[in-house]
Amino acid sequence: MPGVETSNSGTILEPSDVLTNFRDDAFFATEQVQALDQKLTLITGIRADRSSANGDRNPRNVYPRVSGSYRFPDLGNAINEVKIRGGWARTGNRPRYADRDVVLNTGPTIAGIPTLVQAAVAGNATIKPETLNEIEAGSDVTFLNRRLQFEGTWYSRRITDLLLQPATIPSGGIANTIINGGELRNRGIEAALSAVAMQSHDLDVNVRATFTKNKQDIQKLPLSVPRFPAPGSFGAAFGRNFISPGGTTTWIWGNVPLDAQNRPLPIGSLVTNPGAVARIADTVAGDYNPDFIMGFSTSFRYKKLTVAMTLDWQQGGQVADMTRTLFDEGGTSRDYDAAITRNSMGPGWDLINIPPTYVNGSDTLAYTTGSYRYNAWAGGGDVRAYLESATNLTVRDISISYEAPERWLSYFRARSMRLTLQGRNLVKLTNYWSFDPQFNNFGATNLNRFIDLAPFPSNRQFYLSVDVGW
Repeated sequence: MPGVETSNSGTILEPSDVLTNFRDDAFFATEQVQALDQKLTLITGIRADRSSANGDRNPRNVYPRVSGSYRFPDLGNAINEVKIRGGWARTGNRPRYADRDVVLNTGPTIAGIPTLVQAAVAGNATIKPETLNEIEAGSDVTFLNRRLQFEGTWYSRRITDLLLQPATIPSGGIANTIINGGELRNRGIEAALSAVAMQSHDLDVNVRATFTKNKQDIQKLPLSVPRFPAPGSFGAAFGRNFISPGGTTTWIWGNVPLDAQNRPLPIGSLVTNPGAVARIADTVAGDYNPDFIMGFSTSFRYKKLTVAMTLDWQQGGQVADMTRTLFDEGGTSRDYDAAITRNSMGPGWDLINIPPTYVNGSDTLAYTTGSYRYNAWAGGGDVRAYLESATNLTVRDISISYEAPERWLSYFRARSMRLTLQGRNLVKLTNYWSFDPQFNNFGATNLNRFIDLAPFPSNRQFYLSVDVGW
């Protein structure tokens, strides 16, 4: 069979059996110029790559870049210095291993021996890298005798020739093909504010805050490719991302009940008013992209003792809480028997027309928070029943360190000694029902990263270290 043969699903593997090697080479050049008493800085460069992962391995992909900045120094005591900066660059993302080839997978076992079959994803001999063009602009400003500094950046990225895997006809024996096409855009802002609140021989206090916000959408797809769901999800019952022209890559698509005018009905309508449901549509039900993310870090030093802390704050975004679905299904969620209130259900629910009871097998039971939530989901008929806010504030790190005094150093004949007690992932403040709204069942994926399914609680970690230098 033509193509690259791998046996990484065999019973006994040797290192040579798993073939995932790339062969890349590149030429690059860069030049920096400083002028006007080092106030003006210009940087330009170029890189020419080729890779064995590309369909055509001989041509080089050329990626230029240029950036510049200009400083306005010594402006006074209130505003000390202003720097404006900007840049443009092009780079690429090479195809994944075997995107260009026909590979073999393990098939059915016959007489106790695994067979080899063609992979479900067909390679493309003409595949090429994605191309990213980015432009950014920003400014850095220092204030109050350089005790306060602001950094702000706006950026816009445009990615073309996307590496897509649209679905094919299943009866053809191949589930997906790999093609280049379409365009994705990512725009956002980043800002940071740093302050030296106090500084003396015995006392230092430093504070830093960061802010990020962005939006990513699909500008277009090839005419031959209709919108398609991103691989790796549990379907419309729990939500998934779609690659859809004009839509964002973070929209959560799933089943939503609509009325006769194609308007979304309140959550719970499948229980409270089923006659108003004209149809159940696979449409946009939420968005896992946060409104913004902020980070806070501070350090406090008094003589030889230093205390440092890091906080993370995510505002907004939604998560599909499949963990709660499982607990509700078994009737064991901690709020299952609670009375139905706006507080227990959240926004968007119909709380007016709830029937007093429901039938479960041969039993007639009163509706509670958990039973209403689970029946409103209706086996996946309304994905919104288990979409929850991912807003959270996390104490990411706290450390206390102590620099040993001279008599300790003399005793150990050491040049330096520091004792540090550190705790990580200590506290998470959130209204999210499950353990952690930042957990994703599919790991560090680019898409479908909002699905929470029965995770272990996040570890709290504690470290005690002693650093000695001689």
